[in-house]
Amino acid sequence: MNKLLFIAMILFTQCASREKVTPDLDSLSNTIREFNQAFAKYDVDLLNDLTTENYLHTNGNSKPIEKEDWLSYLRKRRNKMEEGLLVITRYELSDTVLRVHSSTGVIVSGRMDIEGVEDQMPFFTSLRVTNFWVHGDTGWQRAAFHDTKIEAP
Repeated sequence: MNKLLFIAMILFTQCASREKVTPDLDSLSNTIREFNQAFAKYDVDLLNDLTTENYLHTNGNSKPIEKEDWLSYLRKRRNKMEEGLLVITRYELSDTVLRVHSSTGVIVSGRMDIEGVEDQMPFFTSLRVTNFWVHGDTGWQRAAFHDTKIEAP
């Protein structure tokens, strides 16, 4: 009888561990909003906290770069902003599609429109983006990014 109870407990535990757990998508949406606001200001410290240690960043035609190289690039952009040579007036994510990968991972795809003035020249860029977000002990963090330039409507 004890063996039967033991087997039943193991089966119950295995079934319970396979139960789907839905990630907190409201929390993820808030984190993405916070991330985008930080990026528009080149808040490197916050962006560092909101990305995983092994973060991978890929822009259009470039090779993927590691987190430290990406943060170094952002520091240069922030310096340009502090010198008044770069102003971001719009950094907006739209057409967002979420695909839950697991209880701790979500793929986020959408359109990013970026507008501003750099070196006294106005610019507008539209990108199709894909991000992979993971949830850990410190909350949501972006683990990967890829973009492709698209034509503005």
